Amino acid sequence: MALPKKPDPIIDVQRALGESSSNIKVLCCSDKVNMFSYYKPVDSGSYHDPDTDWPANVKQNFGINIPALTLPVDTSLNWTRDKPTGGRLSPYNLHDFGGYEHTARPCLSSGCTGTVSVNMSDTGYTTRTFTFEQIPASSKTNVSALNMKGIQYYYWGFALLTSLTATEGKLITCDKTIGEGGNSITVDFFEIGAGTHHKYMLFVLSKKKSTWTNQDEWNISDLEVDPLVVYHNSTFINPVPLNIFNSILISAKMTGINTDGAKYTFYPFSNFTSSPLQFYGQYAYVKVTITNIAEHEVRYTTLQEVEVVSFWGTVEKGTPLVLDATTGNRVSMIVLAAGESRDYVLEIEQFAWHNGEFQLDNYPTGVVNSYIKLGFGELLDQTGTFQIQARNI
Repeated sequence: MALPKKPDPIIDVQRALGESSSNIKVLCCSDKVNMFSYYKPVDSGSYHDPDTDWPANVKQNFGINIPALTLPVDTSLNWTRDKPTGGRLSPYNLHDFGGYEHTARPCLSSGCTGTVSVNMSDTGYTTRTFTFEQIPASSKTNVSALNMKGIQYYYWGFALLTSLTATEGKLITCDKTIGEGGNSITVDFFEIGAGTHHKYMLFVLSKKKSTWTNQDEWNISDLEVDPLVVYHNSTFINPVPLNIFNSILISAKMTGINTDGAKYTFYPFSNFTSSPLQFYGQYAYVKVTITNIAEHEVRYTTLQEVEVVSFWGTVEKGTPLVLDATTGNRVSMIVLAAGESRDYVLEIEQFAWHNGEFQLDNYPTGVVNSYIKLGFGELLDQTGTFQIQARNI
């Protein structure tokens, strides 16, 4: 909601702020005044002529106080407004609400309000871009960082902290000042390293530029100029938690099949203790339900290796034939959209091998305890415990 250049009557201001009082002092000092509005009451003896711009001394900071970073991190820090104090040097002036914009946005905000999570196993998706909204300098409704004398000479960025009490860490900034157009940082956390222990990102403005190489790992409390705290939407938020982890991109669940041939209807067993996985002369079949738990499409060649305990107790390895569980057709590539699950059938003959040699007969007649381990290359190894039993056909 924007107010006209000359708000009149006073009820216009009351409605804009949501205040019940009609006292001019109360309205000018109200905490409901949006500090990011270009025009608003500020602590200044300079009279705001509704037909002219603010004088130069007000445009130094537009009545906004930006706190300096303190370490250990003070989570109560917030940007504040210099409110008028009354009298000739700082009058309560209703006309200072002329052109007031109640929905003005922070002139410099990280926009980052939740945990930043990076899966180091997700090659190619470890990059994150952090951008603040660049409000034009010509704006006469919203304070622009480019209009504030000090801010335009700072570099926008963040510090990586191991804890809220840390004083050392990497400082990562844009390569240009805000005045030069530096308003975005793209960071590949894979370059920082999977073994790092950074737990927080503290967004700051710094007069010291960093390219976040090793030599830029400073003691933050000893910087030449105290960094300033970047505003976070409607309130200052604690340093944003940074979650760097390693996790598989897909999950797999295996069940046995009690019919021979991938083009038949498959009936999975759920209990292999009472129902052994039947071996029909040469092949056994296992259904694998694969779920993509990444936030994007994944594409992988089919299972690289299967490892089983054969009928003779030896460990046999080989590459299984992978079939689509619905069509029975051979699959050479697993393609799953984000969150998608799909069933595949593995045609496995390694149960019938003994020390690398295929056996045509002499299968044990009893039930044999076994396991099957599916190798998904760099993705995961999925292991299932089975009982197997030969069946003549």
